[in-house]
Amino acid sequence: MYYYPIIDAIFYLSGVINEERNSTLIEKAITNHPNIAKEVELVLKPSLELEKRIDSLVKMDSLRYDFYFQQDFSGFEGVTAVSSAASTLLTYIGDFDKGCASFDDILSSRLNISRKHKIQLFCANPLLTKFNENDELHRIFLNEDEKGLLDFINRMNISVALKRKLISLYTNYEEHIRELFELLRPVVNAINKNSDIYSETIHKLEQRINEATDLRSYVMECAGFQLPEADSYSLYISMLSPVSITVKESEDGAPDVIIGAFLKDITDLLYAGCDCNKIAARFKILSDETRLEILHCICARPCYGLELAEIFNITAPTVSYHMNKLVFNGFVESSLEGGKVYYKPNREEIESFLESVKKFLDSPFTKREKN
Repeated sequence: MYYYPIIDAIFYLSGVINEERNSTLIEKAITNHPNIAKEVELVLKPSLELEKRIDSLVKMDSLRYDFYFQQDFSGFEGVTAVSSAASTLLTYIGDFDKGCASFDDILSSRLNISRKHKIQLFCANPLLTKFNENDELHRIFLNEDEKGLLDFINRMNISVALKRKLISLYTNYEEHIRELFELLRPVVNAINKNSDIYSETIHKLEQRINEATDLRSYVMECAGFQLPEADSYSLYISMLSPVSITVKESEDGAPDVIIGAFLKDITDLLYAGCDCNKIAARFKILSDETRLEILHCICARPCYGLELAEIFNITAPTVSYHMNKLVFNGFVESSLEGGKVYYKPNREEIESFLESVKKFLDSPFTKREKN
């Protein structure tokens, strides 16, 4: 089973609270790629329709939504870590709650996880991993050291308010789980009620994934992203984060991999053909001087985000902005190693792009009619 409505419920509520809606995503895609605007809109239409139907069925009238779904930011040596209470408490559903298909099954299982698994949830939180020196979190996990975990949080260079929030999530875990699930329940019910929108899409994507001989190769084909090596993965499909890929490594067990339902479809649209508009769009990606210099830099050796920020004297969010464009357009590959995202050139794709330019320039010229 690859589709868990509870995961899309988290994406929906996080999108509302953090103002990252699918409608905005579609607007940006159409603006950035006007030559394929109609195709993009058609592909993403089911995600937008599902979001609209949930909007009509769910009222968010409690400030507790902000507590659980607001993104918490923590800057450390130029690196911005982002998390939320909901993502902390509900990661590793497939790993911890094997066989739990229904909302209430997952709730019951989550309330009864072991102390080791509870500690694991927090040791995987990016707000903590950015402060993880000498693999301290791994030792805390192996020793099931609750006192050590709370001491680690207290020593973090973050705001007092964020420390109190993280400590409350751990020490009052059961109370938070019950409250979080009550906020999620109406959204999950709305998603289940509208399965007609996504059931066919999910079924086709499940078939496509099942037919893939190697998940790592499939993800690389879809997104140019290299999954960390693992014996197995907990794989999910998302309708409400339709063109993204999210990976969370596990201290013990299968890493979480969440794939947007239309990630490959949009990638195929962006890379299809070699006509003038598409080539111009990809040249535009390389037209930024900093972005081109970063690509030049990683051709010498793979670098992680903080290194690039220091080399070019720019902020970590600026590095992420440039790398997202390079990765999404196929010029760069990213991989997760030791908690850091490393970037290297996708030389095969770069050569393919250069070849498409050569073929275009060598093709017979036909004057285009102006609209």
